[in-house]
Amino acid sequence: MKTHAVCLPFDSFGSAGASEGAQLLFDGLREIIADAEEETRPCRTDCYRQKVEMTELSFSTEASLSRWREIARKAIEPIWDKEDFLLWLAGNHLGVAPVYEALGPDDLVIQFDAHLDIYNLRVHATTPNHGNFILSLSPNRPEIINIGHRDLFLKPESVQGHFAATFSAQEIHSDRKGVLKQVEKLCKKKRRIVVDLDVDVFDPAYFPAVGYPLPFGLTAAQFLDCVSWLWSKRVCGFCISEFIPARDQRELSQGTLVWLLEWLLLKIHEKKQAE
Repeated sequence: MKTHAVCLPFDSFGSAGASEGAQLLFDGLREIIADAEEETRPCRTDCYRQKVEMTELSFSTEASLSRWREIARKAIEPIWDKEDFLLWLAGNHLGVAPVYEALGPDDLVIQFDAHLDIYNLRVHATTPNHGNFILSLSPNRPEIINIGHRDLFLKPESVQGHFAATFSAQEIHSDRKGVLKQVEKLCKKKRRIVVDLDVDVFDPAYFPAVGYPLPFGLTAAQFLDCVSWLWSKRVCGFCISEFIPARDQRELSQGTLVWLLEWLLLKIHEKKQAE
């Protein structure tokens, strides 16, 4: 099994500057791979040598930009046809929509996000953007579980029908084990699982490089514990979006994500090597 890392530096319709974040993470991943390839002594990174392929999508013409979702989705489908792992580095959260669209109703997205992206309130645009893109997905979409939101606006009846379940950051803080047991049950009957990290799920005290920070978020350690608990052979993809380097402080956020990328490569390939 290989990992296919795809960079989609897209930040139209929300979160200007997030495209640079996707590219910066892609560069960081390239350095991780180069370091592993150059190492001459045995080390853990041996498990993913020659097993990571990297693709950067670009939309340099008006015609390609108008078809960006279709182009992105077509880049995903061959990866899963080979049963390889998809590592999707997007600009804003709208850039993850093609991943959702490449999944079906027997699949599941575990979404870590401070916001429930179904906003249709007075101040929000009705065209697809990074804050409402779930509304634009087809009925044939995967089930979605949100973990870590801090929403104080949407009524429960507005949320139902769009999410299989939602668990706020407050619930994670007070009963993380209980929440993860519930999510684990919802995962059992699913064919494929994708983890979708919108980085504003993190508390801005630990991760400042986001466009729309909300307080009382998750710590990096809590997030890692959640992912480790829910990881299984059915996890076939991992998405990262909404990283805005211009808002970073002392490269705190960048360092967190680059470490996470290397951790993911080991998570994906180390156990596979042992098998």
